[in-house]
Amino acid sequence: MKRLYVTILFFGVVISTVIIGHCLVIAYTSTMLESFEQIEQAVSNDNYTSAKKEIQVLDEFLRTKEGTLSLFVNRDALNNILIGCSTLKAHANSRLKSEFSAELDKAVTQVTSLRSLFFSFL
Repeated sequence: MKRLYVTILFFGVVISTVIIGHCLVIAYTSTMLESFEQIEQAVSNDNYTSAKKEIQVLDEFLRTKEGTLSLFVNRDALNNILIGCSTLKAHANSRLKSEFSAELDKAVTQVTSLRSLFFSFL
């Protein structure tokens, strides 16, 4: 009978961990996608200083949440997003608007794919 209780407790912990991980990944990626939308609006209005400031805020957010996200998603996918954010900083000026849009689209795709990869820790 004790084995049954231990098994139920074990599966309860695993299911709880998966639910918490799912909620955190969805919340963090939603925040990132909202930041990308604000960055895109700033660039479309030719407000590059605001876009750079938003990119810096997004980068700080990613750096603070990196440890938590690495528990629930593949580390390589997370590193690709961090590198993509750094690349956005370099392209955030008026001469490279088309390249910036391409990099922003790439970053958005990486973040949306991250939502489906959070089970990679299992």
